[in-house]
Amino acid sequence: MDENVPECKEVGGVVSTCAQISIGGQKPAIKVNSSSIPKAAVRQTTKMNQLIKQLLWIFFCLFVLTAHAMADSLADTPNALEAERALDTGDYTKAAKLLRPLAEQGLAQAQLRLGLLYAQGEGVPQDYKEALKWQRLAAAQKNPNARFNLGLMYEQGMGVPQDHTEAAKWYRLAAEQGLADAQDNLGNMYSKGTGVPQDYKEAMKWHWLAAEQSVPSQSNTNSWYGRSITGPRSLAPAGAGAPNPARPAKA
Repeated sequence: MDENVPECKEVGGVVSTCAQISIGGQKPAIKVNSSSIPKAAVRQTTKMNQLIKQLLWIFFCLFVLTAHAMADSLADTPNALEAERALDTGDYTKAAKLLRPLAEQGLAQAQLRLGLLYAQGEGVPQDYKEALKWQRLAAAQKNPNARFNLGLMYEQGMGVPQDHTEAAKWYRLAAEQGLADAQDNLGNMYSKGTGVPQDYKEAMKWHWLAAEQSVPSQSNTNSWYGRSITGPRSLAPAGAGAPNPARPAKA
């Protein structure tokens, strides 16, 4: 650019830009004056850019919400209903085969139930590490039941080293979502000072919250908690004197 480029000036609220074009370092052959740009036009352009950014952010949020809605709609597919029937009839091998593709597609309820099958060795070989994997994926989607089960696995040391602090963390997350079993277990931990500082007031708080949902205190510490693919489902205890498939074995 030639050294004799004229200085741009502002006159009457208008920015005037100008430049000279030189070729091969020789004397400028062409002088170019750009059209004057009013300040108002500059401000309007800035506002337009901001509006475009806001619209893009809104579209992104809508895309994420739509993706979650599509994942949830998987519960209405024939495979999900068939998996539910297989679970109800005790055909766990079939249930596991049907649950896996649903779980791989990101359906939290399928991930939860597949993890429970691995934890209990129903329809698949018992594998706590595989159970932990699927519970983590469901918990990452803020599934309160999966969060409760992670707390149980850390408390019992199933597939992971026993860690009461980590157990309390997962129980708390589920308890704050209103899961009564998690509230009761967290209350137990505060009563005993296990994984958290002993605090009887905090213990009473969580026990009361659980009691409001008609959960007997200290009754669910070792019980798995799960829901079906298409609706509520608790893993009910077996009859008296019979082995309880909902109660995990020691690691």
